[in-house]
Amino acid sequence: MVFVILYFGVLFVLLINSMYQTLHETIRVAGVFAHGKFKPVWFDWHNEQFKISQITLISKIKDGGRQQQLYSIVVGNDVFRLLFDLQTHDWFVEAVWVDEGGAR
Repeated sequence: MVFVILYFGVLFVLLINSMYQTLHETIRVAGVFAHGKFKPVWFDWHNEQFKISQITLISKIKDGGRQQQLYSIVVGNDVFRLLFDLQTHDWFVEAVWVDEGGAR
């Protein structure tokens, strides 16, 4: 993806080689519940277990009337967005950060 920006008469060209790929696939998640908050520790996706090394963002969102919790997480060098549906108690891998070549 290429962005062209004109800023105070100077032309900048930015080449963006990465983006989130939307997935919305069901997963299993395990974690700990302490001090009134849930912290995911690992998740199973495509018969592989991914250990979460860092949680970078937790955000409550609404999709229509449905309340959800969005987690941005790091697993090794990969970045994922996990979604927890507070109504159905289902977990989803919503997105994964991919480079231009399609590799995570």
